[in-house]
Amino acid sequence: MLPKKGFDCFRIYGAFGGDRIDHSIANLQMLRNIAEENLSAVLYYKKQILTNLNAGETDYLIPDFCSYFSLFALSEVCRGVTITGAKYPLENAELKNSFPLGLSNEVSTPAGAYVSVEEGNLLLVMTEK
Repeated sequence: MLPKKGFDCFRIYGAFGGDRIDHSIANLQMLRNIAEENLSAVLYYKKQILTNLNAGETDYLIPDFCSYFSLFALSEVCRGVTITGAKYPLENAELKNSFPLGLSNEVSTPAGAYVSVEEGNLLLVMTEK
């Protein structure tokens, strides 16, 4: 559990890299813990931006400067996942943390793509061009 200090979004740099995959996994688990507290975080690694989307989050913009993006369930199940403005749209889909159904999508419009989730916590991984 995170201490209540009045923050609602965390920006984390240097969370990945090096030869310690265990530290990278720990930082992804920390992202899930932040999501469970209904807070958000952004992790930066080279040309990738990782963030969590919490239940009820609607129309999260994936900007067009990100060519690829992937969605993964941080919680056991994410329901009501919708993607628009992408090569592979989804409507009211279910993603499970046991299968990578949301792997490797592409922004297909100059306005960007949009993601929403009704139930659960998603991990969004965006890759800059």
